[in-house]
Amino acid sequence: MINAVVISVIIMVVRSLLRVNVVLAILFAALTAGVASGLPLGDSIDMLVSGMGGQANTALSYILLGAFAIMIGYSGITGFL
Repeated sequence: MINAVVISVIIMVVRSLLRVNVVLAILFAALTAGVASGLPLGDSIDMLVSGMGGQANTALSYILLGAFAIMIGYSGITGFL
């Protein structure tokens, strides 16, 4: 039997090569790994959400930093500096 992690990685790579949004590919691969390892779908979703809980602040900080950098680039201020 193939390991659930191997199945998950294969699914993520295939979906990424098919130009599916990377976040959706990761979520689908994570849920598939949970189900393939024997967890019910509801428990897989609960585990996924609880695992993301502590990282939400870090992810939001990176998103805001990226948005700020894009706005600086669009403003043209970098040409003056």
